[in-house]
Amino acid sequence: MLPSRVALRAGKFRGMRAFSSSATPGEKKETKSEVQNEYSNPTHASKEQFEKDKIEYRKGGGGVDSQAPTPWQRRFLVWTRIYKKEDEIPRFVPLDTMMRMNDRLRGVVIACLTIGLYSIYRYSHRKTWEKIYRDREEGVVVPKMDELSVKAQAN
Repeated sequence: MLPSRVALRAGKFRGMRAFSSSATPGEKKETKSEVQNEYSNPTHASKEQFEKDKIEYRKGGGGVDSQAPTPWQRRFLVWTRIYKKEDEIPRFVPLDTMMRMNDRLRGVVIACLTIGLYSIYRYSHRKTWEKIYRDREEGVVVPKMDELSVKAQAN
């Protein structure tokens, strides 16, 4: 195990604060006002600042991580509610915004396809049963598939 002086010094280099005054000889101790200044200026953003930064970032700026959206992508940006109107969409949109649009659009497409395919299934199922009930009422006898295949091979 390392001696306490060396361990504290190593801890300080890893970003941890040493609480012992013997960590490094000759190190200046922090005063109460310096500690208060450290906590009076938080490193996190307030809600208002976060919203402001988010809007500025979404406006884009033609940086390296931006792209010009196609006309369809502009429509999708509005449909997925990332922008309220097509007029608000900048010439270059950040890639993060385009990826968020793709993720939202993927969810919309999956939901629409699920609803559409289920509707087709229910419609087909209902039509099949209607045909079966109609044939029963008319007295139509439907032969088994094996009998039909034997007759087709015989011809």
